Amino acid sequence: MEKIDMENWNRKQHFDFFNKFDYPHFNITVDLEISEFKKYTKNQNISFFKAMVFLVTKTANEVEEFKYRIKNDNQVIILDKINPSFTIMGDNELFSFCNSKYYEDKESFFQNMNKNIKKYNKNPVVSKKADKMNSIYITSLPWINFNSITHPINIKNVDSVPRIAWGKYRKERDSIIIPFSVQVHHALMDGYHVSKYINDLKKKIKNPQKYL
Repeated sequence: MEKIDMENWNRKQHFDFFNKFDYPHFNITVDLEISEFKKYTKNQNISFFKAMVFLVTKTANEVEEFKYRIKNDNQVIILDKINPSFTIMGDNELFSFCNSKYYEDKESFFQNMNKNIKKYNKNPVVSKKADKMNSIYITSLPWINFNSITHPINIKNVDSVPRIAWGKYRKERDSIIIPFSVQVHHALMDGYHVSKYINDLKKKIKNPQKYL
């Protein structure tokens, strides 16, 4: 973890401006073409959801702005690593937060993810303990194809964790498309940085054999 020198930060003016908003988050939703990715995960017998969580988290760790967090004293820090915190659905149609660890090696990542899914399936958790600053929040809605989505945030306390979501896929001619959403704190980044994240993720999705 590294502290940003707030007084000499080139984003200081933007931070002070947006950080005063009651709801400082913004959301961008795009169509993500996943034809090759879906085909590859199926042929390799890899869970589509787990592969998505891996690449979503990997890309977030590669874009510095996604590792920025705001502490309660309005000090911005840069995390060394961010981990996935994703939702899983239980048999009773209630979801649970599932915290896992990020590993650059996909096999280690999947093993840790599998272990944590089993743990949280047995003991569903929806609590503040799952609200970790060093996480990125991830959710999937495979039942609907949406055009936009808004996530809850805690306005009373600092909440600067990015939120990622994707929905049900649809077919368009020879392509398979899913809606993909990124919600972030505007004091820490702008549309350019979200675009950079999405474009970097698209490269990985289009070349699954290279990144999985």
